[in-house]
Amino acid sequence: MAKIWILRLVVLIGLASMVAGADAFVFRPVKTPPPRPAVAAGTPTDGHAPSTNGITLEDTRAAFESGESFFVDARPIAQYAEGHIPGALHIDVEMFRQGRPEALDFLPTDAHIVIYCGGGECDASHMVERMMQSHGYQNLKIFEAGFPAWEKAEYPVETGEPTL
Repeated sequence: MAKIWILRLVVLIGLASMVAGADAFVFRPVKTPPPRPAVAAGTPTDGHAPSTNGITLEDTRAAFESGESFFVDARPIAQYAEGHIPGALHIDVEMFRQGRPEALDFLPTDAHIVIYCGGGECDASHMVERMMQSHGYQNLKIFEAGFPAWEKAEYPVETGEPTL
């Protein structure tokens, strides 16, 4: 008889704990993340997100005209030699792979610097930006339309090998 009372007590305690914690046994649907917004036509999908520090063709021209900004051409040296924004320094990814590019010695870390490459699918300006940031440069802008847009607008172009 004592065994039956103990069994009833265990069952009663079990039932009471289940009722008290019943919400733990209720099925709840798994929360799903909200859907991602659709990608607008013309949005870059080439592996890098649109730059939050991008600069337009008009603003690039204004920076050039002011004479207060430095320009970095991140394209391969052969493309730089064929044509670049006047006064632009040539600093490409390959130069960082060989160490700290000498041209960085001529750029103050707090200077306003516009980096460009071939625009469109070209990611060189973004890579150079990250590498320059690792050397303490923070005031960097990416001219995402790149040299082709500069040239198409018939803005000044310089040719020749880099002097550094």
